Amino acid sequence: MTDESTESIGSTLKLVLNQLQELKEDRSNILLDFETKIDEKLNAFQNEVQGNSLAVYSEVKKLKLDTEHKWSKIGNKVQYTFNSEVSDSLTQTLWALQHSKTDYAKECLNETIEKLKQRNKLIKLTDTSEGGWETVRQYSANPIASDSDDESKIKKAVFRALQVVKRKNQKKQKLALNSKCAF
Repeated sequence: MTDESTESIGSTLKLVLNQLQELKEDRSNILLDFETKIDEKLNAFQNEVQGNSLAVYSEVKKLKLDTEHKWSKIGNKVQYTFNSEVSDSLTQTLWALQHSKTDYAKECLNETIEKLKQRNKLIKLTDTSEGGWETVRQYSANPIASDSDDESKIKKAVFRALQVVKRKNQKKQKLALNSKCAF
């Protein structure tokens, strides 16, 4: 072998070794990218599970309280349930913001705003009706009617509520009269 061929083989070997080193570095970079992506996906999945666990925990807590507590007034139970729903929605919103899930956070906030608007509407309805909360119960009993039917629906609810209130008052008067007559 000549010096030239030895040099040629040597330079070819250096070139091959350099290419092998580059391939090794590329392989390391690909593996690092792959591990990073797996870690990101795993963290995202872990966050989803954590969010779902939070929602399940909240529901279990509500069910437990509902079975443990006996409400003396139905209005208090309704308000408590509403407050719990708003609180849960806001908790979900905080979780979504902490995990950069802005679309979900916006969805939660929009739902909460709609719930509050509906609740305020019912409070105004109660305040303007002689039937009070009975009007709201009658109004809420048929949620199928559309917004265009809303005024008619309210008037019918007020009428039914007044009938219920009138019957309750008549029963109270009869009971009071019967108890007076018993003496």
